[in-house]
Amino acid sequence: MTHPLIDGFRDHIAKFIVHIEATWDESGETKTMHATGFIAAPASHESYSEELCVVITARHVVADLPTHEVRWKLTRYAEPGQQNATFEFKLPGLMPSFSKIPGVIRTFKPNYDAAAIVIPLVAGVTPPFLEVEKELFPPVIAPGNAVRSGTEIAWAGYPFLITQFLKRPQLCVYRGMVSAAVLDIDPGMYIVDGHAAQGVSGGPVWHSDDKSHRIIGVVSSYLLHGGEMPGLCHFTPVNQLTKFLSDGIQLDEESEDK
Repeated sequence: MTHPLIDGFRDHIAKFIVHIEATWDESGETKTMHATGFIAAPASHESYSEELCVVITARHVVADLPTHEVRWKLTRYAEPGQQNATFEFKLPGLMPSFSKIPGVIRTFKPNYDAAAIVIPLVAGVTPPFLEVEKELFPPVIAPGNAVRSGTEIAWAGYPFLITQFLKRPQLCVYRGMVSAAVLDIDPGMYIVDGHAAQGVSGGPVWHSDDKSHRIIGVVSSYLLHGGEMPGLCHFTPVNQLTKFLSDGIQLDEESEDK
């Protein structure tokens, strides 16, 4: 018997999840950051004629990036026997305003744990992650919607512990229940009965039913009480993301009345 969440992962979500590797030079040393992200549908910006590739991740994983050039590598690791898809590029790291130059934008509220890597696409160069029909991209849940406590959800990412063990990144999928949808604070948060290891931060959180598979959040952190297990996951609702993306970036999202 199949489960909508797992079917959604295999058929609709996994192909858009990427392992993020960022490398930069600082004080004579080479520094590297690893995290998870997911590709949003091709976006547009009023100041650019070309399409934009938008990679959503957690803000805290990019918080230490410099403002100078960063070497980026996005990889979608395939199932055994299939070819990996990799896209490499160079862009500045943290930028105070998207209107000046694309890069990792930080125009969200300081305590909102989401960020976007915005990549202007050169004519004739299409990342392998975008070589699908636009309507196949999983929609971001509309700003006016949210899931309730008791809803079963799933999330995925590249845990660093497994990378160390296998000597390569491995996409892992998790499943749990929303213990509390705390949406009366700014920003809101989902408290989830489940586990999220280091490296999974920035991965997508989704809800599936028989009709659709919707991205509802970004993996943010794993909360422990006094350092003791088990803990709870803290996920950032992604439906606030469109409110904080500045300067007219248009993401593909579901309509309010779905």
